[in-house]
Amino acid sequence: MERRQLRAAGQIWFLRLLVVVLGVLLATELRRPVPAAIDAEALGEIADDAIDQLVDVGAVGGAVDLDDPLLLRFRTIVLSGDIDARAARQAVSQLLYLDALEPGKPIDLYVRTQGGWGNDAHAICDAMQRIGSPVNTWALGSCDSAGAIVLAGGTGVRRAMPRTIVSIHVTEDEGDEPFSEELTERTREEAFWRDRAKLPARFYPLVGDRFYVLSAAEALEFGIIDEIHARPR
Repeated sequence: MERRQLRAAGQIWFLRLLVVVLGVLLATELRRPVPAAIDAEALGEIADDAIDQLVDVGAVGGAVDLDDPLLLRFRTIVLSGDIDARAARQAVSQLLYLDALEPGKPIDLYVRTQGGWGNDAHAICDAMQRIGSPVNTWALGSCDSAGAIVLAGGTGVRRAMPRTIVSIHVTEDEGDEPFSEELTERTREEAFWRDRAKLPARFYPLVGDRFYVLSAAEALEFGIIDEIHARPR
């Protein structure tokens, strides 16, 4: 129940933010002098400016940046900050685009995040499973909570740098009512980790509110990653 209340509060906060942003944009446009005639190009520039401002505040997700050399030349995606609906939309769009551009060619996904929403992390994992191109995941700095899910969900080689920290955040409730949100989410989490890693038996069941903070060596031992990247000498 507490989790649902938090989600509801988050949704209400997001809607309030969106209303405020739209109000500010509208007020800004109303203060501009209105020319006698506005052509289609001018209207397009106003619309693009409004969309850019919404993207900047996180109200909507950004499109695939076709001028990004990391994306097109090196087939590299960087996922940083909170893993939320906007981050998932961008990552999924980039994965689908790169796979369609050169099917089967590996993609590198670098992850540095303090966490986020489990559903958005699983959406990125679902996209990696959906495409034919193998996705190599790389953990940088620290890869926490939802970020650990994305890291473990890689379909290519899953790597971490030697000093990277990986943490698993257990937040599942103990509810066991059939078809309940609590039971369904816990079942999904446990099935995911049993399939994608070799967590110690003491980690299960994944209930309560616990952090398991792991070094890169421990993440390797527990099968969350496949190797620790060592810089060639």
